[in-house]
Parts: sequence; C-alpha cells; structure tokens
Amino acid sequence: MYTISSFFKLMKKACINPAISNEEFVNSLLDRVIETFKLKGRNGESLIFTKSRVSDLLRNRSKIPANLQGIARRTDCKKLMIEIMEWFYEEMLDGTLIDQSILLIKEQIENADNIIAKQKEITKCDNRNEFLSEAFILAIKTENTLNLGGSQSIWKKGANVLDLVVGDLFKYGFDNRVKEPLITVIPVDDSFETRITKQTDSSCHPLVSEKTIHGNWLSRMYKCGYTHDKLKTMINNSIIRSNDKTKKQEGSELKVYPIGTIASIPHCGKTFYLLAISHFNDDGMSNSTKKDIEISIVRLMEYYNTFGQGYHLYLPLLGTGRSRVGLSLQESFDLIVRTILDNCEKMNGEISIVILPGEESSVSITRIGCISRQ
Repeated sequence: MYTISSFFKLMKKACINPAISNEEFVNSLLDRVIETFKLKGRNGESLIFTKSRVSDLLRNRSKIPANLQGIARRTDCKKLMIEIMEWFYEEMLDGTLIDQSILLIKEQIENADNIIAKQKEITKCDNRNEFLSEAFILAIKTENTLNLGGSQSIWKKGANVLDLVVGDLFKYGFDNRVKEPLITVIPVDDSFETRITKQTDSSCHPLVSEKTIHGNWLSRMYKCGYTHDKLKTMINNSIIRSNDKTKKQEGSELKVYPIGTIASIPHCGKTFYLLAISHFNDDGMSNSTKKDIEISIVRLMEYYNTFGQGYHLYLPLLGTGRSRVGLSLQESFDLIVRTILDNCEKMNGEISIVILPGEESSVSITRIGCISRQ
C-alpha cells in the first residue's frame, strides 16, 4: 500500500533532526501547503492538523481532507508543489539521507497494490524536488483509511484459506466477545520461559522482555490468574503429549526444545500455540535465524494439520523484533507466505497473518505475486 502515511514515514528517515516529533515534521510541510494554496476547513475555519489528527493520519485512520485533495486538480499544483518541496528540502531534510528515502518511496509506489501502472510512472523521474512533489500529490489523492479487521486474500483452495488481516493479535485469544474457537500463535524461545524482565531483578534464567509478543502474552495470562508454575506445568504437559524431545542446556537445569516445538495452551474456549522460534545465548539474549523461522513455520503447519481441527489460526509476523533475525515487515511476510504455500498440502483450515494498525503501508501482497485463486 502507498498512502500519505507511507510518504511521511519514509521522508522522516531523511529529517535533519531525528528527534523531531511526528506532529512537527508533518506540519512543517502541511502548513506550507495550506498557506500556499490558501486552504480552509469545511466551514471556513483554519485548517489545522493537531497531534491526534497527525497520529490518525500516520496510522491510516484519517481521511485526507477534501480541500487538500482538491489541490491536485489545480493547474498550478505541480509548479507550486515543486517550490514547496525546494523549501522543505532546504529547511527540513538531510542531503546525505534524502536519496535513500527517495529510493524507498519509489519502491513503495512500485510495489503498491493500490497504485495503478500509469501512476507508477512517476518513479522514473530523476529530479529530486519534482519527484517528491509528484509523490506527495499521488499520496493525497490516494485513500488513506483502511478497514481494520478486514482481510486481503492471498491464497484459497476449497475450505483452506490464507489471508492478511490488520488488527490486534491478542484480541483473538483474550476478547471474550469472540465466541468461536480459534488459535493464536505466540512466538517464544526454545525454553518456553515464563518469567518476564519486569518481574524480577536477577535470575539464573534468561528473562522475557515485556515488549515482545511473548512477554505481552505472559503479562495478560498473569492478569487472568495464571501463575509461573501453572503455566510451566501446562507447557510441559502439552509438549510431552506431542512427543517433542527435550535436552538440557549445558551448565544449567534449563530444559530447551528443538526449534519449531509447539505447546498448546487452552484458555477460555480458545487456544494459544506457543511456537519456539529462538534461543537464549550465553548473555541471555534471544537469537534466531531465517532458517529457524522457516523450520518453525513448517512445524506449525504439521502441528496445525494434526491438532488444529480446522479452527481459524492467527499468526503474527516473525523475526522482525527482538529475536534478532533482522527481517523487515515485508521480508517476514514474504518468508511466511512462501513457506506456507510451499507446504500448502498441510493446510487444514484458515490461516490469517496479522499485522498491526499502522504497518499496512509496509506490507504488500503483490510483491511476491500472491493472488487469490481457487
């Protein structure tokens, strides 16, 4: 997807002041546009982008005001926008970084499934300010709001479906209003650690960061009344039932399991699949590799085929955070989709890849040639 959110996020990477707030950065350009084109609000009031409005704009939750979109129809639009971009470049952007931002914007436009081929021709423009003005005009003409919870179909065969959804991964497993049985995948380390960093100051065991999906899941489970010991027992019993072999980490009593091991944890009529994708090194840092992610997805497909009962499965992007694989959102998405489709004979139900609100512009299903098909 390419939107005004994409434009500003990629342009900010070239900002001369990396500490600048989103509100100040976005308004540095929009205020100039509003002043140059003499734009007013719907009722003639001053057109202002507050902090919350800028936030909604960057999270694809706010429409482009009609009068701002209207400048694209003016005959003098391109000339005035080039002048604005010349000012914006001189005042706000780092000349050593702007070329990289331009390359990223061009890549975003070329891969965007919401931009038609004719519009993508602007990526051939080599003049810096002319291209940036064209990219901004294209962004304000493009729909910026996205249907959260809606899905984009990637692959379908009979009752088996793979799609992409935008939303909160945890609402599926913890929202009591969702009544149907379903499965939520939680990426974890290969020791299935159940203690998070904020709960203790020192430990002989590695600890899970509360900022990870794993740590967030543990926090929510503790709030639901589960204890460390109860979770450990549930995890160990699940792994024993599925016949996964364990081994002890050298120099400790900590049990570790093969990458791709799954512990199935029931909760309020739903199920969490804890999927081992990483391991702790000697310094207590979580580590994984691209190959580990591939192995994990294949094991997940096999486990889901055997035990999933056709329930809807929700899977987050893997390898983009603290597991230190270093994948971008698009690279993670591509890897997951390709691995699932390479093993689609193991598919037995519907799998939704979940991305967070605000990440939509960073992931395109057309990049890997995915299309819905019977």
